[in-house]
Amino acid sequence: MNMAPLCLRLILVWAGLLWMGVPAAAQVVTWGDNSKGQLGAGTVSTVPRTIPALVPGLDNAKFVTAKGDFTLVLMQDGTVKAWGDNTYGQLGDGSTTQRASPITVTGLPA
Repeated sequence: MNMAPLCLRLILVWAGLLWMGVPAAAQVVTWGDNSKGQLGAGTVSTVPRTIPALVPGLDNAKFVTAKGDFTLVLMQDGTVKAWGDNTYGQLGDGSTTQRASPITVTGLPA
């Protein structure tokens, strides 16, 4: 996919070995380390992704943040999506299961 049209206004976030961006289209793009599924691509890989790619199913992102091996995205509707390492329950889904695709954080106040 040609990212040039999407990146007219790109907000970048660096988290250790992971880069993320929210292009003007309010979608999330990721690249870098994916050893814990932190790129949100639905897979885990020890081979870094060197080219930015869209995270599937995330339209209308408002804010993105990460801590190296997991990612959180605030959506424009107020929901929060999360994926990556979940060893300590940091994804907020009530489990400690690693997630390679975005899940919706439950139990947040409206």
